[in-house]
Amino acid sequence: MSTVRTALLISASAALWGCASVRTIQAGCEQTSQTFLDLAACLKTSIANSDSRRMQNNPEVKLYLLKAEQLSEKVQKGEISDLDARVELQTLFVNLRNQEAGRSAAAAGAAAAMRPKTTNCYPVGNTVQCNTY
Repeated sequence: MSTVRTALLISASAALWGCASVRTIQAGCEQTSQTFLDLAACLKTSIANSDSRRMQNNPEVKLYLLKAEQLSEKVQKGEISDLDARVELQTLFVNLRNQEAGRSAAAAGAAAAMRPKTTNCYPVGNTVQCNTY
């Protein structure tokens, strides 16, 4: 299957899913790409054709695509093997995903801290017991 045909197939699939994630696009490209060069081309085309402007303008996604392009050049020059390029790109993907998960968790914690608290107090003998939720 040609790189262009593969990229078009993945792009069409991504459009059907709506706001496709990089993870979904990567999985689709990995299934249809025989070489790292095909994978990198598929990723670039699929993300560019995505209907998600937020994903296209995301600095982490841009870094991911630049790394794929850089690794493609190294593979073409014979400086790195196809497998090593896949491993390096996947490592970056996992690191970026973990950073995003950390930011999401921090944002959720900050939102929880900003929520109004309710304190209920009730008498217990000669004292008052209070619980805050």
